[in-house]
Amino acid sequence: MSSPTSAPPPGPSLPPTVPPAMAASAPARGLSGAAKAAIAIIIVAVVVVGVLAAGLVPGVSLLPKSKGSPSTSVSSSTAIGDADQAASAHDAGSLLLAVGVSTTYSFQFGNLTGNTDCPVTHHLSANFTVPAESGGYASGDATLWLFVYENTVGVNESIIAVVGPLTYFLGTISGAACVSLASLTPLPSTFVSSTSIAATIRSDAGSFLLAHATANSVFAVVENGTAGPEWLVAFTNCSYDPVTEKALGGTKGDLFLSTANGTSGEVTGFDDLVGQANCSALTNTSSLSLGYALDMAPYTNSTSGSSYYDDLVLVSSAGLTTAMFGLQVVNVTGVPQLPAIVPAACDYGVTQGSCLNGTGWYAVLLNATGKVIGTYGSLGWGDLAPSTTNVTLTASMELVIVSNIVYAGNGYTLSAFGTGPSLVTGSTVL
Repeated sequence: MSSPTSAPPPGPSLPPTVPPAMAASAPARGLSGAAKAAIAIIIVAVVVVGVLAAGLVPGVSLLPKSKGSPSTSVSSSTAIGDADQAASAHDAGSLLLAVGVSTTYSFQFGNLTGNTDCPVTHHLSANFTVPAESGGYASGDATLWLFVYENTVGVNESIIAVVGPLTYFLGTISGAACVSLASLTPLPSTFVSSTSIAATIRSDAGSFLLAHATANSVFAVVENGTAGPEWLVAFTNCSYDPVTEKALGGTKGDLFLSTANGTSGEVTGFDDLVGQANCSALTNTSSLSLGYALDMAPYTNSTSGSSYYDDLVLVSSAGLTTAMFGLQVVNVTGVPQLPAIVPAACDYGVTQGSCLNGTGWYAVLLNATGKVIGTYGSLGWGDLAPSTTNVTLTASMELVIVSNIVYAGNGYTLSAFGTGPSLVTGSTVL
């Protein structure tokens, strides 16, 4: 397999800073539902490497940090060249996923153990140290790169780590029921380097970079079907030190997410989420619940007298409920619009036609038959089914924004935000 170069190639959706030839096109205002679903994993990864390791590499354990190592951060194009050599030597197959992580703390990475059902071969005999990021978390270089390869003939996955100039073959996991990333499509032989993507997203990440001289970062690239390779990027001041078992960043941490096309380097979306990450939720990693995504795609708008309706299709992460998020509308200059008191006639079980405008805006959640199953206004969520406290979102539901002025086409943006320990992201221009 040939190594990707830092020139042309593929990529998809993450925050942009702009390098030379890639700054021309304007990025999308928000991330797509598919990008958010994929980036949910990346959010967890950037916040706590222990969860990343446990998710990608069954049996990996983190040990107390040592004095560190002289290793330096490297780009994806440098790291993948080393990883490809190790993959070729072990007949590891095609590259499925590349993830680069830089953290504000040092830690040791454990070796694969496996079990009788999912045996691991060629595993390490000792742990290795990943140093803390000493600067430039947004550069696209990473202190740790993890590469997952798939061999469809042998039905196995191999994981390779690159730490600076050192390459570690973590092992090969075998068994059809044990390969966790088999649903992914192999990456192409070339795609835009992480450092090029970092440069492209820099302008969009400007506020976060100014606010945080040091932070944690993750750069990941996956194949996004017919769209080609896509870069997923996350910066956050949330972190979890596996040594002290302490979460840092406060209850209102900051998070910057972005996606970029891996072939052209063009930024396809970004979200700058100030104060929307509950870092304290990381204290108990066994119940870590971050990264819910709510994609709200406008598909039609209508009027009835002085009432204006913006109908949206919903795509959400599994398990997202109304108890976990709220909604906000801002105008083209970013000023929040006050939600209205939901009219009494707009109640559980009625049709959209009973929901007329109030003073401001409110949201109506409809089921597959067009009946109201919940509303969101100045008092939060209400008008739910009797004896229920929340609704779990499904793809069959529809969200309608009811307003007393025209939002569609005038730059108004609808966003979701978390109201509990879980991070919920999602926005769309009405």
